[in-house]
Amino acid sequence: MVLYEGSVVGEEETAGEVYVDGASNILSKPEFAGGETMRELFRTFEEKSRLVSILNECVAGDSGPGEVKVVIGRENVTPSMKGCAVITASYQVGDDISGTLGVVGPTRIEYARTIAVVNYLARFIERALSHEASLH
Repeated sequence: MVLYEGSVVGEEETAGEVYVDGASNILSKPEFAGGETMRELFRTFEEKSRLVSILNECVAGDSGPGEVKVVIGRENVTPSMKGCAVITASYQVGDDISGTLGVVGPTRIEYARTIAVVNYLARFIERALSHEASLH
């Protein structure tokens, strides 16, 4: 799970935060058994600027919050992500995009379930942040 907090569109290096959780789960997938493939993928996860770039690619052309974007395999521009599916959704508070969350997995990921979870979590975060903003 990748969570980016801060405006994504048009920004490569930002003051926003990138959170990665559960990256080690991908180790159990046979597609990622190759040592060099795995090393390169984890290098990508460790570099904030690369993750922001990947998220920018995923949400480019996105019609905005509420839409889930799916990038599969060779559609990924980043070479280390060619064997992956990336499912993302932006969340918004007010007129600004506040962040994007996504799941990276093998191309054989369970798409329907993962899309539903990513969408649900993005909307949940959106509602929680909107509620918090209305309290201030």
